[in-house]
Amino acid sequence: RIKMGFEIKVEIKDEVTKKLNELTSKINDIKPLLNQIGYTLIEQVEENFENESFFGEKWTPLTTTTKRQKEKKGYKKILQNRGTLAESIDFTIRNNKLILGTNIKYAPIHQFGGVAGKSHTAKIPARPFLPIKPNTQELPKETENEILEVIKSFFEYNR
Repeated sequence: RIKMGFEIKVEIKDEVTKKLNELTSKINDIKPLLNQIGYTLIEQVEENFENESFFGEKWTPLTTTTKRQKEKKGYKKILQNRGTLAESIDFTIRNNKLILGTNIKYAPIHQFGGVAGKSHTAKIPARPFLPIKPNTQELPKETENEILEVIKSFFEYNR
């Protein structure tokens, strides 16, 4: 059981919800499907960290000072000093709902941006790693498409 540091609720709309409702009405246990969707989302998060981008849109580069400090310590990638944040992303299934999140308390500031530090003067740009758009909290089209593919494959295999 994972303990979430923050949780984001995303309503899946339109085609994905319609298809999911239509297909899940035909089976009793959707946990295996939700597991497959969860692993698909984890893969997307891993790609975002690997590419330092959000579905191809590069994260804001580090400031020169921050970059130098990281390099002195041997760190090269944005948001990946020791890999704690990237490795903390996990999912759980409760009441036939998939919850993707992390227990890292500094995760929201990196996902959404904001101010940090003792005097709240350090401005941190949003560097979204979870597969939701930070401003609208909607799923990116790429995520919707992948979820649809997982659903289709699942039901083709489990006819």
